[in-house]
Parts: sequence; structure tokens; C-alpha cells
Amino acid sequence: MNTPLDLLIEARWIIPVEPANVVLENYAVAVNNGRIVAILQQAEANTRFAPRQRKHLANHILIPGLVNLHTHAAMTLLRGLADDLPLMEWLHDHIWPAEEKHVSAQFVH
Repeated sequence: MNTPLDLLIEARWIIPVEPANVVLENYAVAVNNGRIVAILQQAEANTRFAPRQRKHLANHILIPGLVNLHTHAAMTLLRGLADDLPLMEWLHDHIWPAEEKHVSAQFVH
């Protein structure tokens, strides 16, 4: 019987953070409750797990475990907004009000 799983990500290449200097080809990352539970060959993953969601990344490199908890990537969409002002004026009067009005989980995604 296949083990239920939230997400199975199949990637052409997986480069794990640990161990270093390893590239796995045609492997999968099994994720349950927001945590990686296994990194294994795709064929084994398909017999071992019954994922609720599956992502197949045929031409991608996946680096599981590399987590950036602080990023300003979504803020590139506000680039240039009143950027000629002193920092605190820029933040208080322009950036933070714009973020409050426009930024949501969907915006960041």
C-alpha cells in the first residue's frame, strides 16, 4: 500500500544541500506536513507514495533544503517608487503604505 503524501516533486536534477557536491538525476522529493520526508529515485517514489499533489519538473534543477526566509524579490515590483527620498521618509510615507495596500500572499507568490 502506498503511503499518503502531501506533495511529490519529481525533478530532472536534484542537488541536495547535504551531502555537498552531489547531483541526483531523475529523483523525487517527498514532502508531508511542510517537511521533506524523503529524497529518492522517481521510480521508487512512485511505488512508495500516493501524493495528493505532484509536480513534474522535467527540465529543472531542484535544491531542496535551501530556504531563503528573508527575500525582497516581490519588492522588485515596487522598484523606483519614490526612490529619491531619504530612507525613513521613503519607508514611512511610500513603501510601507504601498505594501499595506498591494502586497498579499498571492502578490508575493
